[in-house]
Amino acid sequence: MDNRLKAMLLCLLMFWSSAMFAQEVDRTHARLSGAMSPATNEKVGTALHPDQTASLLGHMSKEVRSNYFDGFNEDLKSVATVNQIGEGFPLDFNAAELAPQSLKKAGDRFSWSVPVSSTGAYGLRLKLDLSNLEADDQIYLVDPETLYAFGPYRADKGEFWGPLVDGETTLVTLVSQNASFGDFQISEGSHIFKRRKAAKICEDDLNCENAEIRNIATAVGHFSFVSRGSTYVCTGTLLRTTDNSFQPYFLTANHCVGSQSVADTVNVYWDYRSTGCNSGQGVNKSTLPQNNGSQLLATNSNLDASLLLLNGNVGQRHFMGWNATAVPATNSSVTCIHHPAGDYMRVSKGTITGTGETACGGSYVNEIRVDWIDSLTEGGSSGSAILNSNYEVVGDESGCGPENCNGTSAPGNYDWYGSFYHFYPQIEQYLGGGDPPPPGGDTLENNVSQSFDLAQNSTKSWTVTLPANVTNFTVTISGNGDADLYVKRAAINWPGDRGSHNEAEFKAPYQSGSSESVSFSNPASGTWNVLVDGYAASAGTITATWTVGGDNGGGSGTEAFANETPHNYRNNQTYSHTYTKAGASRVGIHFVRLDTESNYDFVSIKNGAGQTIYRVSGNLISNGGGSAFGRTDGWAYVDGDTITVELVTDRSVRDWGYQTDIASYE
Repeated sequence: MDNRLKAMLLCLLMFWSSAMFAQEVDRTHARLSGAMSPATNEKVGTALHPDQTASLLGHMSKEVRSNYFDGFNEDLKSVATVNQIGEGFPLDFNAAELAPQSLKKAGDRFSWSVPVSSTGAYGLRLKLDLSNLEADDQIYLVDPETLYAFGPYRADKGEFWGPLVDGETTLVTLVSQNASFGDFQISEGSHIFKRRKAAKICEDDLNCENAEIRNIATAVGHFSFVSRGSTYVCTGTLLRTTDNSFQPYFLTANHCVGSQSVADTVNVYWDYRSTGCNSGQGVNKSTLPQNNGSQLLATNSNLDASLLLLNGNVGQRHFMGWNATAVPATNSSVTCIHHPAGDYMRVSKGTITGTGETACGGSYVNEIRVDWIDSLTEGGSSGSAILNSNYEVVGDESGCGPENCNGTSAPGNYDWYGSFYHFYPQIEQYLGGGDPPPPGGDTLENNVSQSFDLAQNSTKSWTVTLPANVTNFTVTISGNGDADLYVKRAAINWPGDRGSHNEAEFKAPYQSGSSESVSFSNPASGTWNVLVDGYAASAGTITATWTVGGDNGGGSGTEAFANETPHNYRNNQTYSHTYTKAGASRVGIHFVRLDTESNYDFVSIKNGAGQTIYRVSGNLISNGGGSAFGRTDGWAYVDGDTITVELVTDRSVRDWGYQTDIASYE
C-alpha cells in the first residue's frame, strides 16, 4: 500500500475515529455473556493438613529476624498510599547458612525449617529463589500459629514472591526425599504493617445479595502484589473467551499492575467473603483457593487498564461476560463487586453520570464516572469491574472519588472507571480464545536486535531505558510485509496514536513496507516506549542504538539499577546498594532523587576497595539532576568495577532518602 493511501486512511481515521475502530475490531460481535467453567476447583493454600504440617516442623534452624521496622507500623501507615499494606526490607540468606547439621526424618521424608521474622509485622511476604533445588525437593511456607501450609513449591518456580502469611513469622520448610539440605535463597521480605482493615460500615455485604450476584462473584479475586518491596492490594475479574477455553484472563487496573515485574508477584485469593450476611467477619483467607504469579498481556496507562494471564488453574468458577459494542450510556445502572480496603467482598450499585472524561488529576482519559446510589468503594477496590444490567464488564476501577460514610448511608460518593470499550482493541486477540500469544513489553538493549512476527492488526511493544547525556537515539526495523514503527517518550495510546508523527518526543514514519527508522538528537534520559504495528502480516527485526557523548560514564553500556531507600528513611539505619560489572575500568550510578537531612544524614559513594570517594548531605538531586558528586547530571562514578551507595542516618529527623535508576560501565 503506498503512502498516499495510508495518508488518506489516516485522515478518515481522525475524522471518523470511533467508526473506524468499530470496523477494525468488528464491534458488532464485541460482546459475550458470562459462564461457569467446568473445571474442578484446586486449592493452593492448605495443601497439607495441619497434622501433616506438624510432623514436618520438628527440626528448626536458627531464626532469621529483622528489626528493620520494629515499632514503625504507625509511621508506615501515616505515609502509605490507600491500598498499600506492606513495606520492603532486605534479606540475604541461603540454605547453606541456615541448614542444621543433620536432618530429621518425617515418615519417608526428611525436613527442616527456618523461621523468618519481621518484628511487629502483621504478616509477611518473602522473596525466594528455588532455581537450584533438586528435582524432588519441595518448599512450603507455613503459618506457625495455624499450621496452614502454602505450597509445595519446586525448582521450576524459580525466583518468586510467596503468598502473604499472617503473623510476624513465616516458617520456610524444606521437604526432601533424599536427606538434601536444599539450595535456596531468601533475598527480600515485605513487612505487613496494616491489619486486615474492616471496610466502612456503609459497604454492602455480598452475602446479603441475591443468588445470581453471589454466583457471578466467583469471578472476582482479591490480590496482593509487590512493587519495589512494598505490598499493595487490589481487585480483579476473570473474563470469558469466545471459544470457552476458560483461560484465566484477569482484568484489573494499570495502576495496580503495570509491568511484568509486578505481574510476577501477583497472588490472588478467591471467594474471600463474609461468614454470613452482615456477620462482620470474613472467612479464613489461608483456607481459600489461590493463584501465584501471572503474565502481563496488555496494559494501558492512559486508560488505566491491564489484562493478566494467571499462572495455574483457577478451578470451577464464573468467568464474567463483557460488552465493548459501545461506550455505556449515561444514566444506565451498574454494579461493582469488589474488595474494599482488602476486606471481604462487598457490592456497590450506582449510575453512570459521565463518559469520555479525564480523571484522577489528568492521569486517565476516556473514563466513566459512576455516582453511587448505595455503598461506595475504597482503597483495595482498584481494578474491580463495573457490570451493566446484564452483568457484563464495561470498565475497571481507577477510583479517585470520595469515601463518605455516615452510619449505614453513603451520601455523595462517586468513582471513575477505565473504559472497557477503549481498552478492547488491545485485548481482542486474547478474548477470541485459544492459546495466548506471547506478551509484549520486552526491553531493548543498546545495539541488540530482537525479532517480531505479527499478524495483521496485532502489535508488539518494548521499552528502552536511556542513560543521561545520550547524543543520538535511533530505532530501526527491517523485514517483510508491512509493519509500522512508533517511538514515544510518553506512553503510546493505542490505537489512538496510529498514524504519522514527527514530534520532538514522538516519531512514526507510517510508510509502506517493513523498513523504517527514527532518530532523536539529545533525547531525555529515562524510559522510552516502542511499538511495532502489523499494518499487514509482517516479520523482521528491531534494533535500538544510542550514543553517549562527553564524560557521562556511559562507556561500553548501561543497565537498569532501580534501587531506593524507604521514604522517609528510618533513624539509626544504614542503607546500601552495590553495582558490579566484572572487568569494567569505571562504573557509575544515576540518581533520580537524593534528599537527606543536611549535615546529619550522609550519603557516601565507595569503590570496590571500600574507600569513600564522595560523602554528601542535603537536598541535592531531583528529577535526575542537581549538584552532587562534582557534577550536575545526577551521576556518580568511581574507577574499577564496583560502586556502592550508602546512606547512614542519625537518631533524629527522617528525610526522603535516595532513588537510583541506571548504572553505567566502561
